[in-house]
Amino acid sequence: MKTKHTPGPWGITQYTNYIGWSVYAKNRGCIAERWYDSEQKTPNRDELYANARLIAAAPELLEALECIVGSGDIGQPYLDIAIEAIAKAKGDI
Repeated sequence: MKTKHTPGPWGITQYTNYIGWSVYAKNRGCIAERWYDSEQKTPNRDELYANARLIAAAPELLEALECIVGSGDIGQPYLDIAIEAIAKAKGDI
């Protein structure tokens, strides 16, 4: 089944002129970006980078969950958690 999201792999690039990160898909452009705004008290540099890493890993995490669920080699309640995460990632819930 074809996915609706921009295909991975996704990467991260750090902005050089201010504190921020961009998550991008190779040959497809920016997926998400976030930068520090001192007036709005947005996350600090470490938190921004952690969020960017998590977002960039999303395609691989989804694929891993689908493989695990498809293998049937997972017990409850982990199966329910994995199924719910897959549905959330695909916009089914």
